[in-house]
Amino acid sequence: MPTLNSSANVGLILFLFLVGLEVDLRLLVSNWRIALSVGAAGMALPFGLGLAIAYGLYHQFRTDSGLVPISFGTYMLFVGVAMAITVWIRSLKARSVVLILF
Repeated sequence: MPTLNSSANVGLILFLFLVGLEVDLRLLVSNWRIALSVGAAGMALPFGLGLAIAYGLYHQFRTDSGLVPISFGTYMLFVGVAMAITVWIRSLKARSVVLILF
């Protein structure tokens, strides 16, 4: 497994390097407000939706037998971060497909 993990990390580093080569910094600097607002909304919206989903899930399943007791804040934070990261990874995959196609 260490070999697979190392090769995956090398692949990730190479992928991020290629994405960095494609970034036009002049365009990013000239539109930094738009880029920052889209990036913040792209993380805040899925995080907020994850918090809302966590509220319903926690109160629906907290009394089931066989579950380890967990505080609502911890559960809410976990689900919110999981949703935000999942959306971020999916958007990276979509961008990589676009970079490969063009």
